[in-house]
Amino acid sequence: NDTLSQGDNFIFESMATNISEVDMDSLLVKYTITDQNNETFVFENRLAPLAAQQSIDLEFEYNTQEVLGVNEFRVEINAEREQIEEHYFNNIGIREFMITGDNTNPLIDLTFDGVRIMDGDIVSPMPLIVVTLKDENFNFPINDVSSFDLALQQLPDMQSYPVDLTSEDVTFFPADSSNNYCARLEFTPTLESGEYILYVQGEDASGNLSGDQAITASFVVFAETAVTNLLNYPNPFSTSTEFVYTITGTEVPEVFTIQIMTLSGKVVKEITKEELGVIRVGQNRSDYKWDGTDDFGSRLANGVYLYRVITSDSNGDAIDVLPESSLDSYFKKGFGKLVIMR
Repeated sequence: NDTLSQGDNFIFESMATNISEVDMDSLLVKYTITDQNNETFVFENRLAPLAAQQSIDLEFEYNTQEVLGVNEFRVEINAEREQIEEHYFNNIGIREFMITGDNTNPLIDLTFDGVRIMDGDIVSPMPLIVVTLKDENFNFPINDVSSFDLALQQLPDMQSYPVDLTSEDVTFFPADSSNNYCARLEFTPTLESGEYILYVQGEDASGNLSGDQAITASFVVFAETAVTNLLNYPNPFSTSTEFVYTITGTEVPEVFTIQIMTLSGKVVKEITKEELGVIRVGQNRSDYKWDGTDDFGSRLANGVYLYRVITSDSNGDAIDVLPESSLDSYFKKGFGKLVIMR
């Protein structure tokens, strides 16, 4: 090919033929590349003796990481005229080739504990923050932690502070074939309660930024372990409803059971932690959808029911269930209200 991406291999193949009746000694071949800045790169290769009326293959390969733009390739056989020939003009071949640079932005992604959060979400005081940076140019993999740029701001402070990428709470995984050339940075800070903004930027090995502006993630940290915003949605419901809730603190509860009760306090349904699905610190939406039946599979009558959560940590200590002020009409003193309307 005479048009290549930077980092691809330029490959030249041809053949030299001794058209005379006289054997030639070992054959010196010189390859010269002249780049767009008029800088030359010279390579020599000495081939085996070339007998009369015989041919020999010429093969040359050059990695183009160091050149860009229009380049001239020159090959010269019997370069120093060590062996006398009648003509030398047909010993030289010249060809131009184009090397195009990488102008594509790498793709950046940001997750907290494996989830892409929305602005204002609650995260753990000790989150696993993962930033990935993927570039389509496999010739120049991202293999330096300096390709990432992180800064953290704790409100109401108006100043953000760079994250030290050499600190113990930062781990860098360079891009290679084992991870589909996707570089990854893991950041595991210990955060106190408060509101934060994380700024993330990245660039590929060619210096292309992931975007004109850094991506930002605004989040809230509550150091206290608690359950808040426990609601069912939709409410009222006719066919099924699911539960949304927020876990704060550093770890998820060991026990997390939602009980459905009649207004008289009789428990008609218990939904266990295992049924609810994956629970994480932050906002949750249950995989489980309750269809309005009791523990025996019988459909409950239309009407108003209560629900509450029973939860404790790994030591067996109860975890606080806190209402959110804007949701007080739905969730009071650890109890919520739901309505079945078929």
